[in-house]
Amino acid sequence: MRGIRRRPSPALVVSVAALVAALAGTAVAADLTATTAAKKVTKKKAKRIANRQIDKRLPIGPQGIARSAVTRAKIVAGAVSTDKLIDGAVTTAKINNGAVTRTKLGDRSVRSEALGRLFVRRDDQPVAAGTGGTAVAACGANERLISGGTDAESVPNDGTWTITRSGQVGNAWEAAAFNGGSDEGTLVVRAICLQAG
Repeated sequence: MRGIRRRPSPALVVSVAALVAALAGTAVAADLTATTAAKKVTKKKAKRIANRQIDKRLPIGPQGIARSAVTRAKIVAGAVSTDKLIDGAVTTAKINNGAVTRTKLGDRSVRSEALGRLFVRRDDQPVAAGTGGTAVAACGANERLISGGTDAESVPNDGTWTITRSGQVGNAWEAAAFNGGSDEGTLVVRAICLQAG
């Protein structure tokens, strides 16, 4: 049976014409129907016409997608990678609070140089023997507190000094201590501040 070509059945021609009509619109279908009587429509030609019409409608730009049509549940894991994002496409305003957590970040994905400049603000306060004292290290107006700590200098290592409070208060780190020793010592508070903006 080699060398014998089979002609497409009339049902196939009608099916292909219907497919083109669905994809390309009635104008193309009418044109295709008008030419079927005079000229044989092959499957290859019908596919070429359909592809041309599809190409006119694609690619779909952002304006062609309804709001909220693409949800997290519809995106395959790993489908959106860093190399597929335009610079500046993801901004702070587009990220929900709490959306990016420590568990969602890869090892070494956020480095200090990418965050901005860090500053250490320090407050040293003398604390007389037998008294308590406080110290506050505050970040500047264009800075944001990210951490802090408390220490003491010129104090004996005999347990006579007690740090009674140490933690964040607003955009500052505050600490309090009691000097139970016989000599004056220094309460030291540090705030680690990130330059904002």
